[in-house]
Amino acid sequence: MKLTIPEPKITLYKDGLNDHDKLDRKPMATKLSNLVERIDDPLVIALDGGWGSGKSVFLKCWVGEHLKTHPNKATTLYFDAFEHDYLDDPLIALTGALAERLEDEDTTHALLQTLRQAAFKLLPMAARLGAAALTSGVSTIAEPAVTAIVEQATDNVEDAAKAYWKREDGRRAAMEEFRDALTALTKPDENNAPIQKLVIVIDELDRCRPDYALQMLEVIKHFFATPGVHFVLGTNMQELANSVRARYGAGIDAERYLHKFVQITMPMRQPRTGAVDTTRHFVDVATALGLSSGIVRLYERYLMMVGDHNPVTLRDVERLGTLLAVTPINYSKENYYTEIVAGFVIIQVLKPEWIKLARKGALTHKNMCELFNWQGSLSTGTHGSTLDWIWRVTLSDKDQSLNWADVNRKVGDVFLKFIEANPNYLPNIIAESLDAFELPD
Repeated sequence: MKLTIPEPKITLYKDGLNDHDKLDRKPMATKLSNLVERIDDPLVIALDGGWGSGKSVFLKCWVGEHLKTHPNKATTLYFDAFEHDYLDDPLIALTGALAERLEDEDTTHALLQTLRQAAFKLLPMAARLGAAALTSGVSTIAEPAVTAIVEQATDNVEDAAKAYWKREDGRRAAMEEFRDALTALTKPDENNAPIQKLVIVIDELDRCRPDYALQMLEVIKHFFATPGVHFVLGTNMQELANSVRARYGAGIDAERYLHKFVQITMPMRQPRTGAVDTTRHFVDVATALGLSSGIVRLYERYLMMVGDHNPVTLRDVERLGTLLAVTPINYSKENYYTEIVAGFVIIQVLKPEWIKLARKGALTHKNMCELFNWQGSLSTGTHGSTLDWIWRVTLSDKDQSLNWADVNRKVGDVFLKFIEANPNYLPNIIAESLDAFELPD
């Protein structure tokens, strides 16, 4: 059994949405592609969505989808910022990834060398030595300068740095070199309009160290502001705003600060799904986690009854699968133990505050009707879901009128007597199962 769902195997720049789009996000991909192709001015778009909304899968597919729908009109790059935030400066990591990607596109070696050299010149002196080992193919002009700095580092680094900068045109010239190289990559026409866009996707930005995330935004704004060069940021804008506050203090208007870097926000809205779609996704998740088919069928029954007024997100379903995988459940127990634990696992994900009510004996059947779309009252007879009847009996009190003959026929006299003799049955189940392990929010 697995704890988390394996990442889908997506071949960057080759796979599109057809093989991985389970949420009908093709229209969203089309809108994004049309936007980056329509605008020539440098553009930064934030694909804004919470954790578990499917941003990464979408973006990994989109960098290939865009190439399929707009052949020979763009070069796309997917860059996972979180995988690189151990570095001090994002410029060298981003430039290195771009150069590696462009090598695959048969871009001229001289142009790539120019891009690398210019980026190296723009690095702060404090980061330069550490970055030298991370950037392959730096210019032969820069290597003697680096060697000189290393040889003199013990006593005269400052003098060596001054000597180096005297031999260079300076930061302004380096900036021009860098931007000229970027412009050349867009293959401008005689009117300097970009013919081939360069679209760089920066994913997982909100998961980075706050200083690295904000430094990445500064790099994009100051170094890559070139016509035909667009950025798509996969992030949670609220979490990114928290990074701003962590860096500059709680008093800063973080959202307004981010407007300096992001021109357009594209919300990653959850698709409208019904019980059938939710259940189908749960089966996919459960299969990937290796959960037994018998227990999966029980959860399917519950999820099919969740009303449309209680929307279930992708994250909810995946969290449900993980919680089910770690929750200790004694399947050999009687008295509908497994059915009740399953109900509590779903409640823990969708209505966690209700677990506190259950501990205190304050959870009501009305609560369950609200979540699972059960009717508030049952007609005479044994019609209705067995799960509904189980919870009616378990949550019954002296003020609730039940036809006990019908209850007896539906769930059995043994269970009825057991509940009457064990008033702490629900709190005990919670203690045995849900209290064993907790998932972070």
